[in-house]
Amino acid sequence: MKNSDKLSFLKFMGSSRETIDHLPKELAEAYYRFGRLPHYFISLTSLLRNAAPAIDAQQLIQVKQPAQLLLGDKDSFAPVGTGRSIAAAMPDCTLHVIKDGSHLPWLEKPSECGRLVNEFLLKTS
Repeated sequence: MKNSDKLSFLKFMGSSRETIDHLPKELAEAYYRFGRLPHYFISLTSLLRNAAPAIDAQQLIQVKQPAQLLLGDKDSFAPVGTGRSIAAAMPDCTLHVIKDGSHLPWLEKPSECGRLVNEFLLKTS
């Protein structure tokens, strides 16, 4: 099965068939699993409609699910220090800083990010 057949929701989000077909296997599998998480589309729609609200440490400490942050070391929108603060505030959060990554490190380092996401999902599901 081609990635584009398996990842129809990425087409919905504007990705071309060619882009989807050329995603590394690890990243394609991570997107496929991520898109099937409970309430994924509700969360995505809410984020797009309302933009990302500010979340403080008191809210983050209440997160009961395991979490993983992937943050590029060259991200000017959310610097590594911010990622460390977020991860430290959450009870069960792992931070991975992606060398030479930007705000969307999975575009610069798709295999590395896909592997990390797959490992996380396999460990926590």
